[in-house]
Amino acid sequence: MRTGRRMSRGQRIAAVAVGFFIVMPLVVLLFGTIVEHLWNWLMPAVFHLPMVSFAQAIGLMVLSWILFGLRGVGTPRARRGGWRREWMRLTPEERERLLRALEARHERPPFEREGEVGG
Repeated sequence: MRTGRRMSRGQRIAAVAVGFFIVMPLVVLLFGTIVEHLWNWLMPAVFHLPMVSFAQAIGLMVLSWILFGLRGVGTPRARRGGWRREWMRLTPEERERLLRALEARHERPPFEREGEVGG
């Protein structure tokens, strides 16, 4: 059991900010190193491209995030069961409208793609 007083809102925000500024450089360092080593291991041998430095590897990561986005971050579909939760929130009329719209576009409903049963 914890003893002592609880942190105030300002203290919690400060703790999160300090944690962010400690963790983020480590994450960038880790991912930059991984990208650099993977690139230098694969790309020159496979595609005869030049090797990259750490700074160029970070630039490649940023460029890929800009071009392709951070897939799934913050979207309900990214979380397991996201479509099911959305489907369950729909009224029967809304479900029917959605199914008709998907059929008109020749698409299968997302819950069928994921192997779920919607209903």
